[in-house]
Amino acid sequence: MSYDVFFQKIKTYTELSPEAEAAWTALLRENTYNKGDYFVTEGQTPKKVAFIVNGLMYQYYAAENGDMVVKYFFYHKSLRGYSGARI
Repeated sequence: MSYDVFFQKIKTYTELSPEAEAAWTALLRENTYNKGDYFVTEGQTPKKVAFIVNGLMYQYYAAENGDMVVKYFFYHKSLRGYSGARI
């Protein structure tokens, strides 16, 4: 597995030493989510972050009247954390 896309994005923010890149590589895990899968669900304690290589995620909440309100869209090549988001 190549993490080139991830490191290209990180390097737009800061330079990484070879040691830092190796440490990140040891922690990274590739996961595939399908349409309708949840990354984080309501009430769940967030414990992971996501780097979206390809695709789209969105964060939403249920309004008082029960309507789903999309709060954010997260596009490919973006880094996301604790937000409850659905693929």
